[in-house]
Order: sequence, then C-alpha cells, then structure tokens
Amino acid sequence: MNVRDLLTALEDLNPEAEVRFAHQPHYPIWGVVGGVAVPPPAEATDREVAAWEKGDTHFDGASVVYLTDSEWAAGGYAPEGLWNEWAVAP
Repeated sequence: MNVRDLLTALEDLNPEAEVRFAHQPHYPIWGVVGGVAVPPPAEATDREVAAWEKGDTHFDGASVVYLTDSEWAAGGYAPEGLWNEWAVAP
C-alpha cells in the first residue's frame, strides 16, 4: 500500500473518527496513531540525521513513511477479524 492507496481507502470515512493501528494478526494489538514519520534517506549526512532526530528537520519525497503510535494511548486487543479479506481495504 502506498500513500495514494491509503488516502483512497480513507476518503469516504468520517474525518473525525479516531485512527488506530492494529498489528500482530495472531495476537492482535491496537494503538492510536500519533503521527506520521518520514525517515531520513540513506544518502542523508550525519548532520541531517542528527537534526532529524531532534525534530529540527524533515524529509519530503521519501519512499517510506511510518504511522507511529501515540505515546499516551494504552491500546488493547484488536478484533481478530481485522485481517479477514473482506475487512482489509485494497
């Protein structure tokens, strides 16, 4: 899935709905999405990586983005059916 696919899957949903991330299908856990992180590219200099780690810069045009957990959300067990073919948006 890429960002375009994710946006398409979300476009008809309630824009005020809480976004959760479910993982580990065999031991389903969920957390609240706290943000989007874009890692530095492989060609980033040590100075650029250090600035990114402190939150002083970000990178556009990355080939990978991460949805991060919220630090304050306790999460819990996710419904096992989330990984059924009918439940997963393409």
